[in-house]
Amino acid sequence: MQMKLHIVALIAQRGQFSKTSASVVLDGLVDKVGDVKCGGNAKEGLTAIGVACSLPWTAEQVVSMAFAQKNPKNQAETLNWLANAMKEFGFAGINVKGFINNVKTALGATNPAVRTAAITLLGVMYLYMGAPLRMFFEDEKPALLSQIDVQFEKMQGQSPPAPIRFTKKSAEDEEGDEAEEQEEDVGGGGGGGMDIMDLLPRTDICEKITSDLVSKIGDKNWKIRKEGLDETAAIISEAKFITTNIGDLPLALKARLSDSNKILVQQTLTILQQLAAAMGPGLKQHVKTLGMPIITVLGDSKVLCTFTQIRWTLTTHSNTP
Repeated sequence: MQMKLHIVALIAQRGQFSKTSASVVLDGLVDKVGDVKCGGNAKEGLTAIGVACSLPWTAEQVVSMAFAQKNPKNQAETLNWLANAMKEFGFAGINVKGFINNVKTALGATNPAVRTAAITLLGVMYLYMGAPLRMFFEDEKPALLSQIDVQFEKMQGQSPPAPIRFTKKSAEDEEGDEAEEQEEDVGGGGGGGMDIMDLLPRTDICEKITSDLVSKIGDKNWKIRKEGLDETAAIISEAKFITTNIGDLPLALKARLSDSNKILVQQTLTILQQLAAAMGPGLKQHVKTLGMPIITVLGDSKVLCTFTQIRWTLTTHSNTP
């Protein structure tokens, strides 16, 4: 069996190996990845297929197959293989949302090895994604979130390694613009010359910013206004990362920054901080609407929320070029 697995790797490395070819053998490789004797050769085959067919495609197939099984050893070793493969290939093209869903499944596994492998993989992803990654797991149990935080703390200050493996197509493009792009990928630690925030799946919440919600935020009754702000905060929190399309929400929030109820002013500032984190660099197109009112609030000595204001300002500044 070990020889068969090794032959698969050799064919992927030296032959004309397509995604169709990979589909024939991947299930068998995944079935052996947790085996004590054959696991190493199985991982070698997976890596070779990653070179032939690209890591993003290979990893997506492999992780889906592993979690369609009930074998915790295969699941844990698949995640361990992926953590190492990410460091070898880089992060460009990875389906972030898909992997996060699988990691969430792994974090809920009863087998401790699967949970540990999932947390290790998150640590590697943190090298490329940074703090935004944590937002996907804020609803996890406190004990589990604490373990994730410990893993993230280990990675702070570290830079992602330069990729040492490439798909065959990229490796052969040694001339012209494509070769230059590859060199940029190496220098960027596998980010593909792309802002990591661009890799995050974003939700369009515009349909949820209804006229009824905007009316609530502007209602004469402060309790109704608060209800509207509460609903807005919940919408942003649920979406995690959002597009810049938020309808009339900026104008509605702008009005609340001059609210006579200072508690609502503070709540509005907190929502603006949420927006800054959820929207990222795209928030810059709304600064024209919201920037001056924020500055005005900063000059209001009656508002006892300076720390919240400063945090929002710093978050916006860090995400907006």
